[in-house]
Amino acid sequence: MEGVQVRRLHSSDPASYPAGGVKDISNDAWLREMLEAGKPVVSNTLELVRQRFPDHQAISSLGCGAVLNVPVTDARQTLGSINLLDEAGRFDRQQALIVRPFAALLALAWSAEIPEAKAGGAGSTSGGLPMDS
Repeated sequence: MEGVQVRRLHSSDPASYPAGGVKDISNDAWLREMLEAGKPVVSNTLELVRQRFPDHQAISSLGCGAVLNVPVTDARQTLGSINLLDEAGRFDRQQALIVRPFAALLALAWSAEIPEAKAGGAGSTSGGLPMDS
């Protein structure tokens, strides 16, 4: 998979992760797998964050040691994901279940408003959409 890029649409910490930021996930097998499977993933320890995220140093510099990724999916595909960061040990399966209804509402909004979603674009991260390379 070459030239797969995703774009961040929103950030609660624009200084560290600005909206509009682009990330190449061509060599990020774990992230691509999560988006393709369309299932939430909990990385609840700093060790898992180190293994799964190339930007783990930026994540830990924010005081975070846990990441919750919840894909935003419609009936056909993964449109993006909601990514939450917090201190190590913060997330578990229960938080993933709590976030899923918000992801479903976001999928409805994206499918109604974003042409790429209607056209059947692939998944992306941080509430983003895929970009042509």
